Amino acid sequence: MSFAVVQRASYRLLARQRYVNLWVTNVPGPPVPLYLAGAPLLELFPVVPILGNLTLGVGVFSYAGQLNLTAVADRDTCPDVEVFAQGVRSTLDELARSVLASAS
Repeated sequence: MSFAVVQRASYRLLARQRYVNLWVTNVPGPPVPLYLAGAPLLELFPVVPILGNLTLGVGVFSYAGQLNLTAVADRDTCPDVEVFAQGVRSTLDELARSVLASAS
């Protein structure tokens, strides 16, 4: 019961808060594949809700040896989300190259 009260209060206050405009969540998922009706789940992607005056939400989810990242943005207040996404792509590519270089 207390969780529902805190959740409702958070939603009401979120629209008026001025301190945060981005949130990032990192959820470790299962390290082994999951199945649904006998079919393997190939990929899972997080969906981060945008509430109140938050402009960008980033979800990171690991699943069966994968790391999937999703960026959800408010089109009006964060029109340059593609710049963010490209920066993340290039940084992850650079990280992968450095790991491969150090392994050889």
